[in-house]
Amino acid sequence: MNKLALLVVLLVTACATTLAQPWRIAYSYEDDPSNQRLVLKYENRTSRDVCLTPENWPNQAGMLNQAGDTAYIAIDGARFAISDVNTGYCPGCHFRVRKGKSVIATMPYSHFGIPNRLARRPKTFHFEAFGQECWQGVPGTQEFRGHEFRGHEFRGHRVPGLR
Repeated sequence: MNKLALLVVLLVTACATTLAQPWRIAYSYEDDPSNQRLVLKYENRTSRDVCLTPENWPNQAGMLNQAGDTAYIAIDGARFAISDVNTGYCPGCHFRVRKGKSVIATMPYSHFGIPNRLARRPKTFHFEAFGQECWQGVPGTQEFRGHEFRGHEFRGHRVPGLR
């Protein structure tokens, strides 16, 4: 391989690696015991689009890919982990959140195995979500529409992130 070709391969690899580095995102959550669910909201306040992977934001069914060890709700000292699901290998299955836009997702209590007797107890959601810069040519990237959530103003708990 000639030196120019090797240099091009190294530069392309380095750029792709740099763009894909995830960072912890800040999001809010709100307990909605009347509907037995958590409501999550992410506001993209960065200067570029952010992509969220299925491990880092709930899908339309309210599930997180392989998050049984990392996502849980604490109630009165008890820990209720989300059901561990494997949505399958899907390179590029990111959800794009445009700069200045927000997404809302819901997660039913049933995904955490929360008994009905604890539905109205105060809850703390534990989960670190990560986003990454979106780039052209990622197969499977979709515009994330999330769930519409109407009926009251969102007053969630803030989960800090770096961006």
